[in-house]
Amino acid sequence: PSSPPHQNMAAPKQEDPSSFPRLKFAIRGKQGVQGYWAGEKVERDETFKSNSQNVMVWSGDGSLLLSIEEEGIVIQDSESGKTIQKLARPKVSSASFSPKNNYLVTWERNSAPHVEGSSPPNNLIIWRVSSGEQVCGFFQKSLNLELWPIVQWTEDESLFARAVSNEVHFYDPNEPTKLANKLHVPDVYQYSIAPGPSPYTVATFVKEKKSIPAQVKLWKYPSFEMSASKSFFKASDVDLYWNRMGKSLVIFTHTDVDNSGKSYYGETGLHFITSDGKFDSNLILKKEGPIACVSWNPNGKCFAVTYGFMPSQTTIFDNKCQPIADLGNNSRNTLRWSPNGRLLMVGGFGNLKGEMDIWDHKRLKKIASMQANCAAQIEWSSDSRYLLTAVVSPRVQVDNGFKVWRYDGTLVYSEEVEKLYQVSWRPTPASQYPDRPPSPRVYHITKTETEAVSKPVGGYVPPHMRGRVTAVKKVVETGPVKYKDGAVVSPNLTKAEQDLPPGYDPDEPKKKKPAKKSSAPPAKVVALPVKAVKQSSNSPMDPQKKLKEISRKLQQIGDIKRLQENGEELDERQLEKLESEASLRAEMNALSLS
Repeated sequence: PSSPPHQNMAAPKQEDPSSFPRLKFAIRGKQGVQGYWAGEKVERDETFKSNSQNVMVWSGDGSLLLSIEEEGIVIQDSESGKTIQKLARPKVSSASFSPKNNYLVTWERNSAPHVEGSSPPNNLIIWRVSSGEQVCGFFQKSLNLELWPIVQWTEDESLFARAVSNEVHFYDPNEPTKLANKLHVPDVYQYSIAPGPSPYTVATFVKEKKSIPAQVKLWKYPSFEMSASKSFFKASDVDLYWNRMGKSLVIFTHTDVDNSGKSYYGETGLHFITSDGKFDSNLILKKEGPIACVSWNPNGKCFAVTYGFMPSQTTIFDNKCQPIADLGNNSRNTLRWSPNGRLLMVGGFGNLKGEMDIWDHKRLKKIASMQANCAAQIEWSSDSRYLLTAVVSPRVQVDNGFKVWRYDGTLVYSEEVEKLYQVSWRPTPASQYPDRPPSPRVYHITKTETEAVSKPVGGYVPPHMRGRVTAVKKVVETGPVKYKDGAVVSPNLTKAEQDLPPGYDPDEPKKKKPAKKSSAPPAKVVALPVKAVKQSSNSPMDPQKKLKEISRKLQQIGDIKRLQENGEELDERQLEKLESEASLRAEMNALSLS
């Protein structure tokens, strides 16, 4: 049955609002911008609203919210909803705050010159938020939204930069009309300022040209000494992903066309480089196919990659490009780390079903699964306890709305919206919330969830190996796998199974070694009387052989118990074996005493 248009799905829990900042998110739709208080109970913030349908931007720390109404830009206090600044620029289509919220960058379509023959007016403008005055302006003919913000800042706001033809210009916001420094890079297409304190690192990207490979170079400001460089082909565009400290850079390359014809979405690649130039790597992924998503853990020590033809694979790498863990194969293309770096959402969106898996990164366990059909926006809350998903226009014209999920898969709140364009949590530093581990109850895998997992089809398994082989192969083929020093270490395998040689297949029957040829004459075959054969077949089994057989059966029962603990449904034969454990142990004790 369908849920009502909006409904709280989970019982509220009482939390002390003074212990940490209250969660909040905003939506932008046909009715304008609306605010919501969130947590175990979601409710509207009636003091927080705007008529804007076009732009909604949070400041980096979440203290301010910008929207654009008919009369121009409106900046509100995110807690009280009070308007603190208005700018008469109604045609602005893109805006961004500086890291400390002291400045605002806006861009609008260029207009005709006021006087014929004169230069067109500036349309890329930097404003001082506190006073609303214009600090400086530039003329930017066109805007590539994939490269926004085109004006980038250092974390301390001591510098801002913008790219022009063959150069990157740097300015001091206290003297914005004076060029502080410039970096000359012929044909520079893209640049990125690394996070972190001075001395700053700047990355530049130049596209490949005929037989000349594409290049990413790292420069130290202000000397612009090149500290590292990486060259590669098949890179018409790149995404540059810095880790939190600004010490490591993942370069995600892609082209519009795959010349091999294997992928409709072009060719992709991953490269890694450190800011000091002491380490670089071309990541060789073990599954063929396009790279769907790359995401750094907020702790800056590892990153996750989803790649390969469907069902894709997700692997977590450390900052030396060594695999830490594989999360198995599934139809997934989206990664979202929780702000505290403990949980990882691995989902399948776009042309996929909207399925989401929540993984505990520290314990390498999947703790929840849920499904958000047709969702296009997915975000974690700042306290790492909730996920916000939304079906938005114009991608989907019907059934627009948003949902709030708890990390354990519980649907907390759902609301339908006539036309929804954007949803976004209020940013708040994760350090302001307690780093709480998931509740122990979420590690229990229910029987229903286990039945939903498709079982791989394999070859014939001998009766005495049934159950044991499944326990070994299930983890290797579909489940999580840990790595240590380049070797696979699975948490679900016994020590004996972990010590198997690489490439060993328990399903493959052992081949008998050919008998050594002997120079001695063949032994004479003597036919036994029928009575003698019957008598020998009815003779009692040797006690040692009997003990060995019982030990083998008990070992099988131990394997079946592990399957049962992992949530695997047992058949009648396996249940019968479990029931026989007590009698087998009693028989073993009797044989041992005799």
